[in-house]
Amino acid sequence: MQRSQVFVGVQYLRGIAAMLVVLHHASSAYDGGINPLKNYYAPAAGVDVFFVISGFIMYSSARCDEARSFLGRRIARIVPLYWIATLAALVMFEPDMHAAGTEPTYILKSLLFMPYVNPYHEGHVWPFLAPGWTLNYEMFFYGLFAIGLLFRRPLAFASGTIIVLVLAGNALSISDPVTGFYMRPILIEFVCGMLIALLNEQGLVKRMDLALLIGLVWLLWPDPISMGFLPDRLPSAVLCLLGAICLEKRGWFQRLPLLKQLGDASYSIYLAHTLFIWGVVLPYLELPLGGTTQFYWMVAVSLIGSALAGVVVHKLLEKPIVKIARRIFRPAPQIFPVEREIVT
Repeated sequence: MQRSQVFVGVQYLRGIAAMLVVLHHASSAYDGGINPLKNYYAPAAGVDVFFVISGFIMYSSARCDEARSFLGRRIARIVPLYWIATLAALVMFEPDMHAAGTEPTYILKSLLFMPYVNPYHEGHVWPFLAPGWTLNYEMFFYGLFAIGLLFRRPLAFASGTIIVLVLAGNALSISDPVTGFYMRPILIEFVCGMLIALLNEQGLVKRMDLALLIGLVWLLWPDPISMGFLPDRLPSAVLCLLGAICLEKRGWFQRLPLLKQLGDASYSIYLAHTLFIWGVVLPYLELPLGGTTQFYWMVAVSLIGSALAGVVVHKLLEKPIVKIARRIFRPAPQIFPVEREIVT
């Protein structure tokens, strides 16, 4: 009989990571005056947390899945809302953007998760909806995981392939950003997440109650410790996940409805916040305030508005769309028993 379990602490951590990304984009988008966070990039590490969580969730929830049903659920979960957000961005921003940035070829590549150098954001391998670059990595990871499922070795295959690619990228020093896109060290974060899931399954993740606090402080520290060719924020993201798991086991995450809402809506917040900040806040929020007051007001409105917009999108669009999409990509019968189903 299949048991259902949700890692509530991990879900809360998702919400925190999403709001960190919102904070990063809100502060970096402001150019109207004094900006105390102009050179503070630590909140961008919310992405690192997302990737570690993704590896953890995939191994914990899908390591025994049939490859086709796994890919069907992932496509249903990720693709429809991303396409809607991308097309919404095209409608909202196309008149103000460089013509090359909206050529059909680039839009098609964006929708198909194909990396390319965005001509509107020179030097960046970003799709039309810029935060979608992380989804290019997510879909690549899902593909590797699905191939591993065919051989009943998702951890070994995905981890081995990623490690080989990252080592090759570091050794070859590839200059072309598109060629080297899937050789970047940030992919190691998926591997770390899967390894944490393996250790947790074996009961080895325990007695790390302070890991979440240490991880968050380290994550938000302005100058992280250099990790060589590995992502500088990798250790802090790992500590955050370990701490969230341990604290949940101690019963610390029972009644935090706000974090639950943010966690459940984290994907919608991640996709909707750029539309809200660049489409609503920046064009229309011009108050006669001076000094840092204007900046803090803009950031506060961006955070609160993005969270509310994400929750609304999650309830009115994401949930029903995923439900319909999963009917289309109906899972094939399970070959191997699944012990637990986690929020994915």
